[in-house]
Amino acid sequence: MTSIRFLTTSLCAAVLGLASFASHAAVAVAVGDGNYTYTVTGYADLDEAKDRALKQCALEANNCRLTLWSPNAGAVALAKGKGGMFSIMEKTPEAARDKALAGCRKSYKSCEFSALYWEPGGAWAAWAYAKDAKGLAVANYFASEYGSEAGAKKAAIEGCERQQEGTQKHPCMIAAARRGGWALARVVSSNDSSINSASGKQEAIAAAMASCRKDAAEPATCKPADVLVNPGEQAQPKSFDKVYAASVLARERRAEARQVRNVRTSAVRQLSCQNSCVNGNCVRTFADGRKERWQAPRVFDPFTNDWKWDTNSCGG
Repeated sequence: MTSIRFLTTSLCAAVLGLASFASHAAVAVAVGDGNYTYTVTGYADLDEAKDRALKQCALEANNCRLTLWSPNAGAVALAKGKGGMFSIMEKTPEAARDKALAGCRKSYKSCEFSALYWEPGGAWAAWAYAKDAKGLAVANYFASEYGSEAGAKKAAIEGCERQQEGTQKHPCMIAAARRGGWALARVVSSNDSSINSASGKQEAIAAAMASCRKDAAEPATCKPADVLVNPGEQAQPKSFDKVYAASVLARERRAEARQVRNVRTSAVRQLSCQNSCVNGNCVRTFADGRKERWQAPRVFDPFTNDWKWDTNSCGG
């Protein structure tokens, strides 16, 4: 928890400043020639997400370009048709699927629900303030919903500096910066104002109220004035698995899993057997009942200093 206190009468810009932009994202979708797509989710930095999506797409296709990015939590759905694809992000998996198919069908034929991803969100926020020579706060700014720590800090500093336009300017400092759920609350009294941050809205209000009541000349006058919240990560909804199961990507992964199981089962079947041998003439009996004849090789046994038949093999 971080807090700032100042006298209400000493600060003309006592309100919380807020910057919130939707041009940053932790999810990115890139598409290239041949309808090849690559999607990344859960990235803490917008530039990293974009760069990763484009680079991975370029490994398999030409002319890769970004088609979607968002700072919010939500479901990302892709639909592919003959000659192109359509991607969209919505709050629910059902809405994302339906709108992706509808968007694809407007431009292409034979559209299929191709893939579904969940972006948990959790953008960056930063809090900046400035104090005068007496240590009193003269500016205060909270920038939220940024795709990178650097972007949030830059916006907070710029907002803090703008609040001092037309007055004597003081250096703006970053009080704190973090990703995910974070709240800032301001509580005012007759002569005092307290600003506190915490992981949640109610926690921030409670902390600011406690600070105000502790230090205000008239504690009974303390009351909440402003609360700003940076969104945290959101859990994948329960309906996601059901909607995802109908996508082309889910069908392909199920087929791959079956192939892996079949290969493993075949390998176990091949390597599990019983041998019945007379001298070096052997018959293998596998777990599925299949039999085959084979000739055991002679190997030298250093313990007996003699040659013997090696009848332990189950073949390759």
